[in-house]
Amino acid sequence: DGIQHALTRRTLQPLVENAIFHGIEPTGRFGTIRLYAQEKGDDLLITVEDDGQGMDQAAIQRALHSRMQHSHGSMNGIGVSNVNERLRLVYGAPYGLSIDARPGQYTRMTVRIPKEEAN
Repeated sequence: DGIQHALTRRTLQPLVENAIFHGIEPTGRFGTIRLYAQEKGDDLLITVEDDGQGMDQAAIQRALHSRMQHSHGSMNGIGVSNVNERLRLVYGAPYGLSIDARPGQYTRMTVRIPKEEAN
């Protein structure tokens, strides 16, 4: 469906940019970014994971709730909190973005949206 495709595209780009500019680049070394997608019940989970500098719980909360964020070097300036807010507005409270991270090891951002059948 066009709506899901457009939302997924506008969702993944800022998350991958975030992994590059806020996860990998600050370490000063090469890193790895992985994208995973899986079906879980009636939902689609898309995960962007990097092995960069990671985040603590305070940084996770700022990323999910800060309105002043923007992606460094991004053409569209969409921050992680904006991605989460947009997903929740379109799909409702059970959906959106979750972040799991460990400082100095990894950041894993997972988007949960309902599955939609292709026409």
